[in-house]
Amino acid sequence: MSFASLLDSTCLIKKESLTHVGGGNYTSTYITLHKRVPCRFENVSRDQDHAIITKDKVEVYPDFYIYLEYRTGIYEGCHIIHGGKTYEIKLVEDWSKQKKKMRLSVVELDRTT
Repeated sequence: MSFASLLDSTCLIKKESLTHVGGGNYTSTYITLHKRVPCRFENVSRDQDHAIITKDKVEVYPDFYIYLEYRTGIYEGCHIIHGGKTYEIKLVEDWSKQKKKMRLSVVELDRTT
């Protein structure tokens, strides 16, 4: 079974962009980086210690791991849109060590529970 056949869903990946608004000021917005990316979500068990250390040296417990084929331009801080929910990427790993598969550790934004 190929890795691609395990990717049972799709998501949208957005990155932050700064736009000049005049007077030396900028505004931040998220623009689409990749559309309809085949991916697979995996719940992270709260029974085990899955803490990660982010690039800004903060300990975070991801809500999900997202697996996808390797793509350029994806980094910590990008947003994933899936099923009407938005997730922030906290850690990007080259899961295969050959730039073929990625594992993203993400947390859900605007979680109400």
